[in-house]
Amino acid sequence: MTLAIAEAVSLSSRLLAATQDGAPGELREQLLALRAALLDAKAEFMELTAELDTLKAAAAAKDTLRFDGFAYWRDLPENKRDGPFCQRCVDADHSLVHLQRNLRGLPRQWVCTVCGTAYLDP
Repeated sequence: MTLAIAEAVSLSSRLLAATQDGAPGELREQLLALRAALLDAKAEFMELTAELDTLKAAAAAKDTLRFDGFAYWRDLPENKRDGPFCQRCVDADHSLVHLQRNLRGLPRQWVCTVCGTAYLDP
């Protein structure tokens, strides 16, 4: 949370406490409205910060991926790789979802258990 929002919330609390005894009703109502608005701003800021962190992590993860025309793969040390990952989930949702072999369908078919997209291994 930014320091400005934290200071504003603190100031509104102190002002509200200072007006407890003899504040005119309208002033008290305005201070309560100010405090509520600041708390809403604080909650929204926290949500946006969490969303930004998630998007940054997804972007960093995608930078380590390689698309081979079929699916995404992550290169690992010693010429190993992790995957395949669902192209739709990576591109649309920024999610790394492993594809699963479809044992009941075509022998080279892979299926995403999250979005249901099916792929044929070339």
